[in-house]
Amino acid sequence: MNNNEEEANNQDQLRNKIKIFSPTIAQQTANESSGQRFAIVQPNFDLSYKQKWGFKINKLVGWIGVGICHVNVLAGFQYNFKYTDVGHGSYLVSGNGYTWSHYKSENNSASKSFSFATGDIIYGEFDPINKVVKFVKNKTLENYTLEIDLKLGDEIAPCVNLCSINDEVEIIQNSSELDLIQF
Repeated sequence: MNNNEEEANNQDQLRNKIKIFSPTIAQQTANESSGQRFAIVQPNFDLSYKQKWGFKINKLVGWIGVGICHVNVLAGFQYNFKYTDVGHGSYLVSGNGYTWSHYKSENNSASKSFSFATGDIIYGEFDPINKVVKFVKNKTLENYTLEIDLKLGDEIAPCVNLCSINDEVEIIQNSSELDLIQF
């Protein structure tokens, strides 16, 4: 078993309230204000070049955040969202227009981004060279960029944070669709 498989199994054991319907769909099965709310998309990013992905918001009931995470930091917090201070392990935009930053306090729990709802697609671009993650909303092309803290050996992956029962997202990994997205 490789490290990614071990990490996925560890996450499955800890994350019992997020149901994975297929390799691409995650749904929250309980209301979680502070509990295990993260699902991490594997494999981890390669830290040597830009990569794109997307999240389709299939159902937003309460609160959803999408973005990237420091895999080991989230595992250390047992996939709980420790958002009150920097160092929580994620860089997200959320449906209510807030940003969440592991690195910069002025971008953590800050109303700085665009909002999104059921049916929207949020595309992301991880740029390890310039140490940023960029987000763009499909319908309006609104965008937001967060600086990231990145060190050699970090494990970074796309992630989703689901708070309310029935919140549901689908990962988009179709390279031809993603190639058309401009950030």
